[in-house]
Amino acid sequence: MRKYSPALLLSLVLLFSGFVHGSWTGRWAQSEALTHAAARVDTAPEQIGVWTGQDQVLDPRQASQAGVVAYTLRRFASPQENGSFTVLLMCGRSGPMAVHSPDVCYRGAGFVLAGEPARRAIALETEGGNAEFFVGNFRRSDAAGTHQLRIFWTWLGNDEWQAPDHPRAAFAVRPALYKLYVIREPAYGDAKLEETACDRFLQQLLPALNHALLSTPLLSPPLPSTPNSPRTED
Repeated sequence: MRKYSPALLLSLVLLFSGFVHGSWTGRWAQSEALTHAAARVDTAPEQIGVWTGQDQVLDPRQASQAGVVAYTLRRFASPQENGSFTVLLMCGRSGPMAVHSPDVCYRGAGFVLAGEPARRAIALETEGGNAEFFVGNFRRSDAAGTHQLRIFWTWLGNDEWQAPDHPRAAFAVRPALYKLYVIREPAYGDAKLEETACDRFLQQLLPALNHALLSTPLLSPPLPSTPNSPRTED
């Protein structure tokens, strides 16, 4: 009987387990569910109430590093409102989407998170229920002065916008995951006015995104058409 060295056997086991894990997580090939979910990103609305969106481009290198398969990046402004909102909607495999958060992403641009992020619930009055967000204040100081950003981030899990303490574990079994950043450069000196403006925008944005992303099941690719199937009567 041919004998194999322990080192060779270990190498074979590691290669096989790596292949299985890569296949399960979609590392080697994009799953049909992920393809289906990514395609829905393009249906994200360009108009949110009185806010009109203008398309922007995400750095391709940053998108690749973050595992982004599809995204929309838009700056929303309105002549009737002060300031603007930047909305970044991303889709990818659950692992990469869960681990990158703004305190990591914005550090490279010189922004520092001021304090711990807080968890907030935004009431969705038109749909009922709440959407959960993390929210943090970010600051950067340079020769031009101090720049401030207020960033909201959340994930679409189980058909709800959620902000779990451990997103990677919470979304581990999902083949596709949406992540949302809403970025606001404060336009009011009054914190209560700023909070009201953010809530008002989010209460209009989220139902519009739900309609775009959940009009068909998030993780179930469409079934092939069967024109010859027998028709059922009501």
